[in-house]
Amino acid sequence: MSSDDSPHTLDLDLPLLLKPSSTTKPNPISASSLLSTLKTAQSDSNPFKTSSEPIDSLLGPILRPGYALQISSPPGLYVEQLLIGLIKNITRVGKEVMVIDMQNKLTPSMISWALNKDDRSKKVYYQKCFMPDDLISKLNELPGFIQTHPDLTLLILPSISFPLQTELNYSRRNKLIEQIRELTVKLCKNLNIAVRQEAQNFEGRASN
Repeated sequence: MSSDDSPHTLDLDLPLLLKPSSTTKPNPISASSLLSTLKTAQSDSNPFKTSSEPIDSLLGPILRPGYALQISSPPGLYVEQLLIGLIKNITRVGKEVMVIDMQNKLTPSMISWALNKDDRSKKVYYQKCFMPDDLISKLNELPGFIQTHPDLTLLILPSISFPLQTELNYSRRNKLIEQIRELTVKLCKNLNIAVRQEAQNFEGRASN
């Protein structure tokens, strides 16, 4: 990541995420375990709010620590505003959020402006990621980071399909998709955080 991409160089005071480490790679989990993992997540935790009543009514039972949620949507549905609502409400109660942005969809300036550059900006960790192998590496490093940040409650992966739209063959793309699913399931199950993914199409193709 170049210094020009740093939130600090943008004078936004958002902490940088994930310095290089030697974190051990987690053991693989079969993608078939996704449903059972989500069902066994802690159901007594408070759901997150987006400040959109229809969305909160729809997602309330499943948008909480221990659950992974993927929303596939066409452009123009204001998903970024919903994510900002989540960030505002979570930081308001003293919890922390991690954002790994893959298409400049949720920028430091957007987050800082929404939080009015107050102390809550320090509760949001941000980093860019544009290549699929880089994304896998960062997800592998997350368990060690989360264990030292107990207030971290939500991981947001905007435009998670974007790194998969590079020139990848079918086998390589499917392998990466499987790895991402395994790692996000492990984060939910073992560390009890929520993972919020936003993609037009998780397989790496744009929606019609």
